[in-house]
Amino acid sequence: MISDTTKRNINKLTNREQRQTYIYITKNCDMYMVKENNNKHWLCRNKILTEWADTEHSNNFESWTFPSKELAREHFNDRSFDGEW
Repeated sequence: MISDTTKRNINKLTNREQRQTYIYITKNCDMYMVKENNNKHWLCRNKILTEWADTEHSNNFESWTFPSKELAREHFNDRSFDGEW
């Protein structure tokens, strides 16, 4: 699940490896969620990628790598109940 806007934002990143990783995550995700605040979250194996809707940074993205798929999924599911994410 990748929108044109997200794809453009990823392509703005200067780090080639980061761009490739984020495109892979968005295209091959196990779960995807868009929150009411328009933050987007992807779960891909043991990684979570977030695209922040409202940020003052040039990079709208943040990612986390977990020791296992199970821990990543648990954290991802917890986010669905957290209004800040």
